[in-house]
Amino acid sequence: MKRLIEVLPIPIALDEGIYSPKELVEAISFLGVRAVVIKVSKAGGLWFARQMVGLALSAGIEVLGSGLTESRLGFLASGQLFGAYGLRWPVDLNGPQFMADDAVEEGCVRIEEGVALLPEGPGLGVVRIDPKKFRAYLVGR
Repeated sequence: MKRLIEVLPIPIALDEGIYSPKELVEAISFLGVRAVVIKVSKAGGLWFARQMVGLALSAGIEVLGSGLTESRLGFLASGQLFGAYGLRWPVDLNGPQFMADDAVEEGCVRIEEGVALLPEGPGLGVVRIDPKKFRAYLVGR
């Protein structure tokens, strides 16, 4: 991988092997990576994903924000995180339209012509969540 990164004129973005700040530091140190894909869910949530975005940008590494199939809440949280950094490349989030159900009853994100319109102001913009559904979807209860 290091040799490809050195000889190819286009940046190779590392994706599946980067799932925490530790792997990102190793990729920067040992591979000379120039671009990285960061997924909030794969990173273990907003806290670690935010660390990774800040670390990558501080090291001059391009960030591609991405996601897994997410609920509206997860989609919006990822959008807010990546939007806060003004990334150069478009963010590729999978829409919540693939979910059979969602705990968010009101509020959240609007998607118009393929663009997620993030709410203004603090918070995620969620107005109401169904508490029974929310509890049912918790992991590690």
